[in-house]
Order: sequence, then structure tokens, then C-alpha cells
Amino acid sequence: AQARDDLDLRVTLNSERRDIRRRLLCEQILLHTVDDDGHHARLFIDRLPTAAASSTAEILQALDDVALSMRENDRAMVIAPASALTDAVRGSDAGVRADVLRSGRVRAIVKLPAGLVQSAPRAQLALWVLGREAADLSLADRCTAVADLTGMPLTAAARTDLVSDVRAAMGHARDVRAHSFRFTRLVRTSSLLASSGALVPRQAVARGREPAVQDLPVLLDMARRELGDDAPGPAPIVASSPSPVVAAATIETLIAEQHLHVRPGTRLEAHELGDAGLVVVDAGELDDAATIGTTHVDPFAFAAAHPSAQLTQAGDIIFRTAPTPRAWVDPDGSKVVASPARVLRIDSADPGGLIPELVAADIEHSSGGAGSWRRWTLRRVSPPARLALRAALADLAARREALARRIEALDTYSELLAAGVVAGRVSLADDAADSASEPQ
Repeated sequence: AQARDDLDLRVTLNSERRDIRRRLLCEQILLHTVDDDGHHARLFIDRLPTAAASSTAEILQALDDVALSMRENDRAMVIAPASALTDAVRGSDAGVRADVLRSGRVRAIVKLPAGLVQSAPRAQLALWVLGREAADLSLADRCTAVADLTGMPLTAAARTDLVSDVRAAMGHARDVRAHSFRFTRLVRTSSLLASSGALVPRQAVARGREPAVQDLPVLLDMARRELGDDAPGPAPIVASSPSPVVAAATIETLIAEQHLHVRPGTRLEAHELGDAGLVVVDAGELDDAATIGTTHVDPFAFAAAHPSAQLTQAGDIIFRTAPTPRAWVDPDGSKVVASPARVLRIDSADPGGLIPELVAADIEHSSGGAGSWRRWTLRRVSPPARLALRAALADLAARREALARRIEALDTYSELLAAGVVAGRVSLADDAADSASEPQ
């Protein structure tokens, strides 16, 4: 409809297809039939098995019938059990499936995750997408896009990427070359015909590696779904086209470009520390930010003893290099940093895409000795996204802190409850019921 094409959408008219028709109508996709003059494009949607096609042989024969009934500009989507469409089959079933592949119309084969069939949660479905015959290519040069989504939840981002992959596979060779495939990989159709096993072999999942850039929207969707009601704000929107990327840079480079400034800590003597006054941040306290604020220094005595020392500003990154890199973002400022800790300050007029929270995270994941801190690499964000990302990270940090306080309160409560019951000083309302139900 968006392309203003006249399309005849064909869904088999029987009781077993009412669910598909109902879903299409709910999605505001109008089911209509144009005059069948042999020129209009048709889209076939078929869901198997049915009462008339329940076995693997019957399902594959129904698939073959769809392929044979297609005209030049027709397309088809067939959803059926993976045992018939993608898993290994033998004998005449393999021959029928090979005939459909040999037609040159099969553009994409996708093995879907389990759980899509409510009546059979463990059943796995597969999707075949058929399009225009690749008549301009020889059988040896034809390719089919295959994808294994067995362990991938069909989140909004995953569905978007899958649709994008299939659309590219439906196009010409230049469309395929121009597209960066997220899920699918191109396989020569001749190799699928020669294979006696599964058409979509299970993909090995890499462990312990950084996620690929194209995986990030899907992984973000999965992480957000795990949060449930705790997910903050509106869900991020998958960008229709990649946004401008600002290259990461070393601390040394960022200091030279004046996006970043370094300030040394102040050498304090033990007798200067007290219980009131300016908050002192020591290098050892960076291991646990909750301990920051327990040590103070008198402001007048500090100014007299260290006239050239500077207090922190809101957004400063207080960090150390040894024994392990640690960093903390000062949310308020007006603190004293005790040496050997240092301060990194982002230039407010020209931040160069730096965000304090990202800088602190990058420092904590850095490696190398104490003298290598100038070579640490920091990530940067494009100016339009900088403020929004920082606000989102600050919100997440506040939520995490609130959850940490709740966990601590629950731990304290459980310890005191157990101690009180053991000591006989408190009792629970269910004590009588529990004692009555226990065997004597």
C-alpha cells in the first residue's frame, strides 16, 4: 500500500485460516481481490499443517503447489513446521523440496524460535519466502538467504532486522550487495540441493565476545524485556539509518585537543582529616562509592594549607590508576580529591562528544600499568545524542542506587528477623499454623 501497488492478497478461505485473516484485519491490512487479469501481483500467505495436509509429504506437496501456481510478479510466504521446511528429510520428501528450490523462486528460508505455537510451546516453525524467479542467473549462481533464529526472541528489533534482510534478499544482486545482513547469510542454492541434511544448520553462538554493532538493537530489546516493569522510560527506537559516529580517542589526544583537562589530587596529612567540613575523596574509596562522604577536612584549614588546590566541579571524573583502574563521577562538586587520585574535567564549551559516565566506565575497563593511563581509549557520542544519553544514564544510575538500598534493607531485615526468632524475642503470625501442621 505504501508503494501504491495493486496487490491481491491471497489467504486460503477455510476455517483453518480464519486466525490469519483476523490478524491481518486487526493490523488494518485490507483483504481485497482485484480483477484477476493475469497482470496484477499476488501475495500468497499459507500456514501449514491443515486437515488436508498434515504429514511432512503433504506439507511439502502443498508448498510445491504454491510455487507452481505463482506468476512472474507473485510472492508467497509459507509458515510450516521446521521438521518439513528446514530439517533433514529423506526419500521422496527430499525430492519434492528440491524441486521447489530448483524453481529459482525461493529467496529466504528462516528457522524460527520455539514458542510461537500456543498449543505446542516446544514446536518450531520455519518460514519460506518465495518471489520472482531468478531467470537471469544460472542455477550455479543462484543464492538463497538462510537464517537460524532458534535462540533469538522475536523482539521488535529482531523482527525489523529480519524483515530488512528478507527484503534485501528479494531484490536484485545490487540490493544484496548493498545490504548488511543481520541474521541471514547467502548460500548457493546448488549447495542446498546437494545437501542431504538440514537446510539451516544451527549457528554456533560466540561467547565472551563484544556484541557486534548490528546485534545491539536486538540485545537491547532482550535486556529491556528482562527488566519488565523496571524498564525506564520509552523504548529506544531502531534508527532507520546509522547515525554519525564519533571515533574513540585516547586521553592523551583528548587533552591535547583541550576536550579534557587533568587536575592532580592534593597531598593531605592525617591530622588534616576530620568528621566535618568538605568531603574528601580518597583513592581507596573509589572501590566502593558508598564509602565516599565519611572523611572530611575543615575548609578554612584546607584553604590555608593548600592555597593552590582546586575543588571538584559537578561532572568531574575522579580516578585512580593503581592497583586497579577505578573512577567515579562527582554529581555535586565542591569536594577535595586526595592524591594519588586525580580529576578529569570535560571542557563544558567543547566536550568533544565525551560523557562523564562513559569516561568512568571506560576507565574501569581499561588495562595496563599505572603509567599507561594517558593511552586509555575513551568512547565519544555525536553531539545530538550526548545530552539524551547522559540523562538516560543518570536515570539508570539513580534507579540502580535505589535498588541497591532496597537490597541492603532486605538483607538487614532478614538478618534481624532470623536473630529475633532464634532468640525468642519475636514471633511470626504463622507459627501456630506451622506447629499444627508439623508431625508430632
